[in-house]
Amino acid sequence: AAAGVHRPLAIDIFHSPQLTFAPLKNATGYAERYRMEFSALRRSLPPFVHLMTLERWHRRSLLVRLEHVFQNQEDTDNSKPMRVDLE
Repeated sequence: AAAGVHRPLAIDIFHSPQLTFAPLKNATGYAERYRMEFSALRRSLPPFVHLMTLERWHRRSLLVRLEHVFQNQEDTDNSKPMRVDLE
């Protein structure tokens, strides 16, 4: 149905990466000093599971909010329940 097309596109449009810029003399030096990529996930999230919030609450706790992109019975193929192991 239409939701199968517009939901994934909406995530791509409204949650696209935020580009930031800074003056640099040498990009190689920056890459040697700073981490250029990071993922706290051991594996990818299931299809159509969206990470809404990853926020530090206290020294040793995080707030993690996930959402299923599709509503119940909105799309015959993509509205199925999904399981995410957070360990």
